[in-house]
Amino acid sequence: MPQRLTESSSIFYYESFNNSPIVDDGKSIADVNSYLDKGYRIDYQAHDPQTKTRIAELIGNRETQEDRIAVGEVGRFVLLNEESRLHVLQSTIQDLQNSIDPTQHSGSTLCATVLCGATLYTVNVGDSLSFLVTRDNEKKIKFVQLNSKLHNITSKNVGKLRKQGIKIGKDAYGTYRLLNSVGLPSINMFRAMGDNEYEQSGMSHQPDIYVTSVKIPSGGDAFVIGACDGLTESLSNKQIRYLLSKYNKVSHKQLAEILAVTAYNKGSGDNITVIITPVEALSATKYIAIFDGHGGYQIAKHLHENFHLVFLKNLEKCLKS
Repeated sequence: MPQRLTESSSIFYYESFNNSPIVDDGKSIADVNSYLDKGYRIDYQAHDPQTKTRIAELIGNRETQEDRIAVGEVGRFVLLNEESRLHVLQSTIQDLQNSIDPTQHSGSTLCATVLCGATLYTVNVGDSLSFLVTRDNEKKIKFVQLNSKLHNITSKNVGKLRKQGIKIGKDAYGTYRLLNSVGLPSINMFRAMGDNEYEQSGMSHQPDIYVTSVKIPSGGDAFVIGACDGLTESLSNKQIRYLLSKYNKVSHKQLAEILAVTAYNKGSGDNITVIITPVEALSATKYIAIFDGHGGYQIAKHLHENFHLVFLKNLEKCLKS
């Protein structure tokens, strides 16, 4: 169990954690993803120097690590107008879904934020999350969830979803779930990537896309946090905001770990992934993306391996049209 957090250390100290200590930036993000694909049970921090992105990931209370990530630059995205940018994002999600092997009986969320100067484009399918944090010159923060609607089935939306023809039941614990092919309650989402077997019950792969303008305070900064629902399983947005305010002087590297470890300590039963990248008005367009697998890691891995290539393909196609 993680035992101690300090602000002064470059990493935090653990008595033990799944018999495997966290890796302190020893590998790039791509290297760590390759470790996960081989089935290693590791907790790690990693970074991408090109995009200045930091990540912390814990396997948590799961037997396997089903989260995957993607980080990259798409500089020519800035050449498109607003309508074309939205079209590229929509087409990227559609092409990724169409590329998934229909015989795979698993699925994944997809939450990606594209940082194009001071404009953010967040595309979401499922229940992973993206947050924007801005801080003024006194480190006072503003905190907003970029993808305001998640695709879980809840008591608040179950009636509306049923009217749309989505087939929903309750499990033994009273949780609303989409029905599987034999009519049994199965997953708690009505939109996801993969999960083709649930299409007969109304599963959709349609993304929501949000456009957010960022105003960086004079003398302050701004950054985006991407996270799987393992973070918010045990931490409310109010608690996340509190941690951001309390640790407002630590590095992004330390902050990612504070959020992940605190979620674990407070009882999250899921894999926990936290990505942090700065908003810089003059930097090249970049993205961060999280794919939270369920029923296995295969779809999340497929999305990780193909997101950048499919994004670039649609970007170049749009530029040539």
